[in-house]
Amino acid sequence: MRNEFIKKLIELAKVDQRIVLLTADLGFSVVEEFAKNFPDRFYNVGVSEQNMIGLATGLAKDGFIPFVYSIAPFVLLRPFEFVRNGPVFHRLPVRFVGIGCGFEYGTLGSTHHLLEDIALVRSQPEFMYVAPSNDTQTPQALEKTYQAAGPIFYRVGKGSTKILEQQKEFNPQQLQIIQNGEKVILFSLGAICAEAEIAVKNLLQKNIKITFAVIPTFEKPVLDEIKDLLQNHDYVITLESHYSSGGIGSMIAEIIAENGINCRLKKMAVEKLSDGIYGSEKFMYKKNNLDSESVEKNIFNYFFNKNCISDKI
Repeated sequence: MRNEFIKKLIELAKVDQRIVLLTADLGFSVVEEFAKNFPDRFYNVGVSEQNMIGLATGLAKDGFIPFVYSIAPFVLLRPFEFVRNGPVFHRLPVRFVGIGCGFEYGTLGSTHHLLEDIALVRSQPEFMYVAPSNDTQTPQALEKTYQAAGPIFYRVGKGSTKILEQQKEFNPQQLQIIQNGEKVILFSLGAICAEAEIAVKNLLQKNIKITFAVIPTFEKPVLDEIKDLLQNHDYVITLESHYSSGGIGSMIAEIIAENGINCRLKKMAVEKLSDGIYGSEKFMYKKNNLDSESVEKNIFNYFFNKNCISDKI
């Protein structure tokens, strides 16, 4: 996904002289082509993320559209005060490209996992959040949103993701409905949709058809669609590679409470701090009950044991 993102960014930069790319000494084997094509619009600031955001803020103030690129926790979490005080407070078009959110940098441990990006972005008004779910959607997401007013955070996968290929079109103003069903609806976002997709297909083979919706952004039309879907379902599950607090599960809970919707919510997210044992992304999903098998079992419980939803997988 990150390769597709940079490829599209190069295409856009050829016709839009405002586009600038900054990195904090990361992105090697990915950003070189941009640097080669636009040496006067590429800056490696070194291991200095706060300074990178400060530079991007100034560039945006002068009419550029700066993209700041790094591993997700280093582009958003480490310099967050600068993010808030600069691009957010001044409504400037800085684009934060967060690579490998969730557990994508699995074996590198907690310092390289970003499990609070949704909470951080949602905490700031007028901060757009964009999450393509596969390789095909990634360049579409960039092209359709990069000229929006104000700051944007892009959750971009580290590797190649071919899931949800039937949903080729990315629309930042519309939910992606992968499957329509009854009673139960599953919401997910980003690369972990691969686990959701496997669970949904396995359940379909057992004649259990649920609604499966992928969230592309948190724009108002998307939130309105979510509200309408919740009113037509009895049970909702949210799956995310994010802490339980502040993510899409919390957002769905707010919509349910604020609109008095009568449905029951099960959040599937990271519930505990790490115990220091790390592995691949798949290993971390399994360890935190976010894998396809756990999703399938939780949905199965909704159908056949509606009064007792098991947290023990």
